[in-house]
Amino acid sequence: MITICVSVKIYHLKINNFGDALNNWLWPKLIPNFFDNDENNLFIGIGTVLNAWLPQTPYKIVLGAGAGGKKPFPLINEKFRLYALRGPISARLLNVNTKFGIGDGAILLKSLKYQPVHKEFTFSFMPHVASKRFWNWKEICDELLITYIDPEDKIEKIIESIRKTQYLITSALHGAIVADLFRVPQIHVYSYKKWLNKIKWEDWCLSVKLKYNAVEIGPLYSRDSINEKIYRELDKNKVFPILNPMIGNISKKLINSFYSFGMNYNKEKVLNTFRWIVKNNPSIMSKDEDINNIHEQLQEKLFKFKKDFSITG
Repeated sequence: MITICVSVKIYHLKINNFGDALNNWLWPKLIPNFFDNDENNLFIGIGTVLNAWLPQTPYKIVLGAGAGGKKPFPLINEKFRLYALRGPISARLLNVNTKFGIGDGAILLKSLKYQPVHKEFTFSFMPHVASKRFWNWKEICDELLITYIDPEDKIEKIIESIRKTQYLITSALHGAIVADLFRVPQIHVYSYKKWLNKIKWEDWCLSVKLKYNAVEIGPLYSRDSINEKIYRELDKNKVFPILNPMIGNISKKLINSFYSFGMNYNKEKVLNTFRWIVKNNPSIMSKDEDINNIHEQLQEKLFKFKKDFSITG
């Protein structure tokens, strides 16, 4: 008897970000020799990708992904096979039964059976990937003796760093999700309101029976990011060609005056917020029974998916 797998491609955003990168790393480990590059059937497992950017033509298999971002959200029709969604908010946004809002696909990382590790770090900080282009957050961590976890680092290194920490401070959703499944308490934070997708956080928190109550640590901007912003705005408003000969001097003066006055003040506020977090430790973590229950349900859905898309003959 021979079993043949229907051609299915793993769908993910092509950015170097922990949550998105987990897709090509995790799913082949859970179901070896199953996925290929057939664009006709897309497997959608991890990420806030159920939105207007989702390709319309292919058949879509959803197991753990979430809704959010650009509207309109997709109409769940004959082009979809739903197994699980990240949480109840995703189910509501997609107008489907809340029974599908089981939990995030990354929770299946628990299936890989990691061995216990020694805790090497008291507090670690993992920022949202978008934060990196505005500020060197490692500088903040080094000043406070907090371990810095780069959201663009190798998957294995990020996972090991999270597992070795006692408490994770994070503005990265999948940093929090992975910490929670490895029983690492988290302090949820945000620094740039523009990048705060509150819906996805609340969606996951509801699925694991937690309340999302993030601490605002405040934004920081490097000279380069401010410079880039000024150039971009001038160019967008068609001012750049006119001011081009003197743009260097103007932008330098603006940046230096703004930076000297504002950023030094903001940096101290951010440092004080981190100090408060370390002192008061407002960490949260789901109950063992809840995360285990979600994991079991997702395992069942993964088994069903594999069975549904395998042909035996």
